[in-house]
Amino acid sequence: MKRQLTQFGKSIKKALIDQQMTQSDLAHTVGTSKQYLRQIMIGDRPGKKYIDPIIQTLGLQEIHHDSL
Repeated sequence: MKRQLTQFGKSIKKALIDQQMTQSDLAHTVGTSKQYLRQIMIGDRPGKKYIDPIIQTLGLQEIHHDSL
């Protein structure tokens, strides 16, 4: 069964599509693996050290970290 994206994961996916980036591109830019990024997007890993770089790279609106 396919795992559901968190709200933050949905925001990442939309931004990636809008910017024509891949998950691999983003993972490389923020310094992690595609697999770990995916785990952040579905909520399996908190990825706290990557949240701010992801937000900055994709130009996402500031998000309350408590809601992740």
